[in-house]
Amino acid sequence: MNKAVVPKLYLVGLFAALFCFSLRVCAVEADAAVRGLIERIAPGNAGDFAIESIPAPEGENVFEVEARAGKIVLRGDGPLSRAVAFNWYLKHDVFVDVSWYVDDSVNLPAKLPLPKEKIRLTTKIKNRFFLNYCTFGYTMPFWRWRDWETSGSSPTHKTVARPGNEICPDGRRTLRRAAGGGTIFR
Repeated sequence: MNKAVVPKLYLVGLFAALFCFSLRVCAVEADAAVRGLIERIAPGNAGDFAIESIPAPEGENVFEVEARAGKIVLRGDGPLSRAVAFNWYLKHDVFVDVSWYVDDSVNLPAKLPLPKEKIRLTTKIKNRFFLNYCTFGYTMPFWRWRDWETSGSSPTHKTVARPGNEICPDGRRTLRRAAGGGTIFR
């Protein structure tokens, strides 16, 4: 083999190894972020959850919730989808809603229940935003510093803001069209 080629092959191999390592570090950091969210909302219960990554269908986001070997399994195609899975679990299996406000405590049972069945939901909506326009005028002026500090820890289903959706049939119709005829997560 040519002596000039060996250093180049070595550099290519080194680059490939570093790239693969960086992907693994990013995945671990994303899981740590979701685990941190779980620990903030359900202190002492993060060990009850298994957090896993799954591929997304073409052009969609996806999450799954199920029980396996005594653990609550949260899967998603990214950290946001896995956080949405956590919120879905709290809302539909534990029957708990997490408020924006830091003073509203989250009352969880001593032992978190396992999901009764596997759920898989997808969405085609790519562009989402945090908060709706009313929040800035009606809510945020009355926030205290600790409300600002914890606003990022609210379950992320609230980041899919749907202004006017509750009262405006056209808003619901527009969202159904954007979601391909279904709901935001179907």
